[in-house]
Amino acid sequence: MNFSVSLNPYYLYSISLSLILVLYNLGWSNLYPKLSTVSMIFFISTIIISIVLGYFYDKKFVQKKVDKRNPLNIGILSILILLGNVLEFIYEGAIPFVEIAILKNDYVYIHYAGIPTFHVILFTFNAFLAVYTFHRLLVEKKKIYIVYFLINLLPSLLTYNRGMLMMIVISCVSVFVLEMWKGLLSLKNIAFLSIFAIVFLYIFGIMGNVRSNYNHDTKGNVNDSTYIMAVGEASDSFRNSIVPKPMFWGYIYMTSPLANFEENVRYYNNVPLNLENTSKFLKTSILPDFIGKRIESISPQEYDEVKQVSPHLTVSSMFSSAFVNSGWGGVILIYVYFALLVLVYRYLLGNDSQFLITGMAIMNTITMLNFFSNMFTFSGLSFQLVYPLLFSLLFSKRCFDKVVVLLRKIKIVN
Repeated sequence: MNFSVSLNPYYLYSISLSLILVLYNLGWSNLYPKLSTVSMIFFISTIIISIVLGYFYDKKFVQKKVDKRNPLNIGILSILILLGNVLEFIYEGAIPFVEIAILKNDYVYIHYAGIPTFHVILFTFNAFLAVYTFHRLLVEKKKIYIVYFLINLLPSLLTYNRGMLMMIVISCVSVFVLEMWKGLLSLKNIAFLSIFAIVFLYIFGIMGNVRSNYNHDTKGNVNDSTYIMAVGEASDSFRNSIVPKPMFWGYIYMTSPLANFEENVRYYNNVPLNLENTSKFLKTSILPDFIGKRIESISPQEYDEVKQVSPHLTVSSMFSSAFVNSGWGGVILIYVYFALLVLVYRYLLGNDSQFLITGMAIMNTITMLNFFSNMFTFSGLSFQLVYPLLFSLLFSKRCFDKVVVLLRKIKIVN
């Protein structure tokens, strides 16, 4: 029996949410409230709708073999990115990695902001180019792309930007599946990815233990998960299970956003979707943060606080803020926005674009991480969608022919 499922954003939404719901209902944390009937109906409904949308998505869009021609000079662009980072280091007067790892200063890396506006463009383009370079490595099999790829990982390491590094890695995994496995997940591939995920979650937990032991000046061994099990109030069912205790880190990170959402459902009742709340919804749930903040500075509003089950568990999905500001109407709207955005973006990329796989890999990353925070408003990731679309339009045959005609008129080309 040959079973396979394609890695499109709709199926990814359904798979991710189903996994989170299963883990949540294991009841491994005493902090978590029981999901309400309304919440379960909404989540199960969107899972089913996404499966249907995923089916029609695969019927509508065909992924063609990518041409081996590379329209971008990745080497030059990589050097320009490094030079851009040098400018930012000069502007900031510090290199976070040097300050922390070499000089051992009390430098707070999260305060690294770079040059206003330029920083957002530089880092989002850097992330896009890293993912695109990885794709070209798989297509062309040229060793020089390994060098370019490592160069494009360097800025996130030098700035201690673990979030950016994680987003690049997730997008690259998606690129691998889309290119090498033709976007299909067979039972064998699913088993491979499951083993990879389990190993990753265990290592993630070990790293969490090391960091917590360091931060709290304790000398526990790397398998000592006392801190996270206390913070997450691990239940007896987890403590007595055979699951390695460091994996509680991964469990908490994957399921606490859902707990925080339910906490807000219980706290806020009957939030109307009126004109004022729609404005709040757009600024906090749809528009990229650099746009939303500018609108807020011109037309400020008061916002209710997004509640949390614990002050230590601060992550929240794209649904929480939407619910706090606009109730269930906002929650439904943000799902509709996601569904439409995927469809429109895929249509605009076209079937022949060299940047199709890179663009859809980034969209897959947004889909996954939306369960942990609102990635539509986080310009550090959402703005990456601009580059595949921009280059797809720029290097499309129609646009290319127009450029050639123009250059011939001014006698730059023959």
